[in-house]
Amino acid sequence: MRRLNWTALILILVALAVAGIASVKCAKADPVGPREPSPLRFRQFKPAYIATDYSTSEDWRKDYTPYLKAQASMAMSILRSPVGLGPASLDPELAFSWKANLWPIGAPSSPIQENIYMPEAFIRFNEDESGWWRGARAGWMHASSGTDTMSASIDRVLVESKFGAEMLLNDQYFLYLTGYVRGWWVAGVGSETADIVDYINFARLRDFGGEVMLTLEVPDVIRVVGEFGLSYQHYEVYIPLADAYDIDLFGQLWNGNANGINNYQDRATSGGVGLALVR
Repeated sequence: MRRLNWTALILILVALAVAGIASVKCAKADPVGPREPSPLRFRQFKPAYIATDYSTSEDWRKDYTPYLKAQASMAMSILRSPVGLGPASLDPELAFSWKANLWPIGAPSSPIQENIYMPEAFIRFNEDESGWWRGARAGWMHASSGTDTMSASIDRVLVESKFGAEMLLNDQYFLYLTGYVRGWWVAGVGSETADIVDYINFARLRDFGGEVMLTLEVPDVIRVVGEFGLSYQHYEVYIPLADAYDIDLFGQLWNGNANGINNYQDRATSGGVGLALVR
């Protein structure tokens, strides 16, 4: 499998696209004189959580318990507001996520055995909540373990479409259903992850893969997320604890391969409970 030389090219293309969109916006702006620049808009990209982690993996050692798993994530909108180009509405964003896997805090030195760093650059298309099709996004995403001793990484070009519907359960609660269909092309992998495509991609189209994610949410009551790939299933549950806080009781379960960058070949079941910060 080829080692990535595409990353720089993809980043350049994304930067050119962003610059082009910005220039179109500036060209259409009314000459009303200088104004104060607006701050870049930051938001939470994925839920932040910390939870226990019990696993059937051979790397999970009972004498090192408890194990923890953690995640933090942030996204940044580059423009003040989405740009309309004909019938399309475009919103370029940058995002970064960090995840700690196999964190044995009961071990003598409590090392995080796998840090995963996941920067992304993408453009959102036609974000809309009025119909069953809720928009799409396309861009580049990277994942690597960040260790000096291993070249464990993967770069993908992603295309995702979002769908949704809602229904009234009773006079007080709505049920919101949201689905994401994702497809990707693997642009390159590190030397230690050369065969990760065998676990996340299609057998007959080795460079291409995908997954489906479904969410079911009753606001202020419960949110359930299911992620289904070609060799894994991943479930998360969020239950709000109090109206005054954005803290949820959190539960997660992973079954199958590709639960990480280093041990993607390990087919195991893992799960635990903890707290999540959801905004």
